[in-house]
Amino acid sequence: MGRPVRGQTAGTRPKKKDAAVSSHHTRAKRSDGKFNVNTGASFYRDTRITYFGVEAFDMPSFDISPFFYPAANFIKSALSSATGKVLVHCAMGLSRSSSLVLAYLMIHEGLTLVQALKSREEPYEAPPTCALLDILLKNRHNTGAVNQVWPRLYLSNTSVAKDKTLLQDLGVTHIVNAAHGPQRIDTGAGYYDDVGVAYLGVESDDSKDFNISVFFRETAEFIDSALCENGMKDDLVKCSSGSLRSWHQSFCCSGFGFSHDQTGLSLMEAVTTVRTHRNILPNAGFLNQLRELDTALHRHRTEQT
Repeated sequence: MGRPVRGQTAGTRPKKKDAAVSSHHTRAKRSDGKFNVNTGASFYRDTRITYFGVEAFDMPSFDISPFFYPAANFIKSALSSATGKVLVHCAMGLSRSSSLVLAYLMIHEGLTLVQALKSREEPYEAPPTCALLDILLKNRHNTGAVNQVWPRLYLSNTSVAKDKTLLQDLGVTHIVNAAHGPQRIDTGAGYYDDVGVAYLGVESDDSKDFNISVFFRETAEFIDSALCENGMKDDLVKCSSGSLRSWHQSFCCSGFGFSHDQTGLSLMEAVTTVRTHRNILPNAGFLNQLRELDTALHRHRTEQT
């Protein structure tokens, strides 16, 4: 079995600012040094680096587990310093060194193996605007005044939102007006008093410079509450054309996840889903805000797993 090689007295904490963990490696049945990383503590003598070496073989039969706690404790001690930074390496930086890092994350950071593996993944990037526009602009056709874009969730233009008879026929119980206001679609909660429809008004401009993201959570929670409360009843989201602002509210609802089934869509999934049922074309500014939301939601879901 291999053995740990320290550049410091056992049990002491590194006094230097930086630290390197080297997983020394000698391939079985070879002794020419080709697979060694022969640095050692002396190699870093003229630097401020504290060294810890592990002699381990990159073989399925090799038991590296005895080094998990010594290496993890060395890394933890180094990182306990505000200026400490640790480099963990082996010959290729793929097997032994990553195993020691995973062990550290499980031992001292409280991660499961799956969480530790995910922490090594490349950061998620929201789909570029050009990819979204490719879906939004492809195969456009007349989709009508109102469309169901998600179970019990509709998108429409102004005419449908003002047609109380049609709303009753659709079974709509809640309305989100994404163009609320005197100079926009001035219906308001009072307009629906005689039909018992709950109302949420969002005063937003269809401009790439308008910050519609401040309404994302409130709208998502309103729709989510409506769909949970009313069972089989429906919710309508509308703006003047039913293709720009109102679609953003639909994405927010699916993105934050419905509480009744914990569904959460990515931006690309939401665009594809809604676009299947209705022509939509958010402006460039809104798309960028949705991309930011997509990244934030992905980060949140990752942290929860």
